[in-house]
Amino acid sequence: MGWLGVRSEQERHQNGQRQAGHHRQQQIEQGIQGPRSKVEGPVPGQLGQRHASRLGDVALGLGQLTTGKVLYEDIAYLNGPLSPYLNALWFRLFGVSLTTLIACNLALAAGLIWLLYRVFVAISDRFTATLACLVFGLLFAFGQLVGVGNYNYVCPYSHEMTHGLILSLVAISCLLAYHRSRRLLAIAGSGCALGLVFLTKAELFLAAAVALAVGLGSTLWAERPSRRQRWTLLGTFAGSAIAPPVAAFCLLALAMPAAQAFQG
Repeated sequence: MGWLGVRSEQERHQNGQRQAGHHRQQQIEQGIQGPRSKVEGPVPGQLGQRHASRLGDVALGLGQLTTGKVLYEDIAYLNGPLSPYLNALWFRLFGVSLTTLIACNLALAAGLIWLLYRVFVAISDRFTATLACLVFGLLFAFGQLVGVGNYNYVCPYSHEMTHGLILSLVAISCLLAYHRSRRLLAIAGSGCALGLVFLTKAELFLAAAVALAVGLGSTLWAERPSRRQRWTLLGTFAGSAIAPPVAAFCLLALAMPAAQAFQG
């Protein structure tokens, strides 16, 4: 009978551990999302409860941004402010509906395919570029690998991924444009696009920053410009990259304390 008592004690201990783990998980989720009153509430238009599971962060927060709520102040959020406010802009311009979001995302996907074509044509040939765009469109842009269709470029669960990738390609395309024209405006565009990537997701910014650092370093090594030209080039790129985060901070600081805006 002794082993029965030991087994019962072990089961009670395991149940206690599971309950404690569940409690810790709830605390973590509350810490990430903030109080429930901050992220719940009516979502305008067609972005109601039936779409909440499909749109994830969109249904949770973007509908409330159109009603005057402020990101990081009224709505807890882990990523940068660019994507939520961009989608809120679409809603204000074209109405709060899933159709608006789909149409705008399709337009962005078309722009992404065009950027991919430009980049691949620059480094290979037209056939390879066309094949790459077809693969992207068929397998990624409109793919649906699970029951709900929110892991593609039409209704992405996290818009930071799609917006960040598009802006990364814009930055690379601008750097390629500089190779053709040798105009500082192209370098400024590349830096500005990188700064906008910073406002989406940290992982994408790191990848884009490394790619552009290699590309810019290779450009300087190949051109061998004078010291003045080199610092002009680097200063233009760095200043343009810093401008979007600084602008975002200033705009957020208008609606919340500066320390909170900086953390956001």
